[in-house]
Amino acid sequence: MQGADQVIDSSISMVEGADSIPNLTAEERELARKGNLRFNVDLKNEKFLTRLSFPFKTPAEIIVYNKLSGKIMAETMKEQMGEGMPMGGEMPEPSSFDDYYTVEFTNGLLTKTLNKEKFAKVEDDEYMKSMKETAAMGLTMKANYVINLPRPAKVAEGKGIKLSEDKMKVTISSDLDDFLDDPVKLEFRIEY
Repeated sequence: MQGADQVIDSSISMVEGADSIPNLTAEERELARKGNLRFNVDLKNEKFLTRLSFPFKTPAEIIVYNKLSGKIMAETMKEQMGEGMPMGGEMPEPSSFDDYYTVEFTNGLLTKTLNKEKFAKVEDDEYMKSMKETAAMGLTMKANYVINLPRPAKVAEGKGIKLSEDKMKVTISSDLDDFLDDPVKLEFRIEY
């Protein structure tokens, strides 16, 4: 098969690409233009990685960009997969793991806490159901959250947290199974 060994590693400025992303508001498009998209495709090793990054000035902006990142990725998947969804129909309205958490970022404190009432209704989320069906076919969704702190962490608590030796970088890795089976694994509290 031609291209089966192909590896693509590329970065793209979102300045012009933001206009091609469907279902973004004018404000979201303006914010998206500030970002960069990097993707790595390695067909031989069955790998498709994406990374969106945005500059920000205050911790409060992280929440805005985090939601925007989720929406951009969901819209991209929706456009790419469309009719190819396991349920045989169109992709449901995109949602995110983060929709089920309360996230607060302030200067000196970052927290993410499960919204238990909302999570109790996760089975009603058609998008998450479709992602679960996709994962059952071997196409699981994984997420790595990397937080670069402006100063060393004093406290870094959470089941899935890894803190760098210099305490300046926090990494939280999770996948769809973690979210569905042990959603507390995505919670964290970081003081810096």
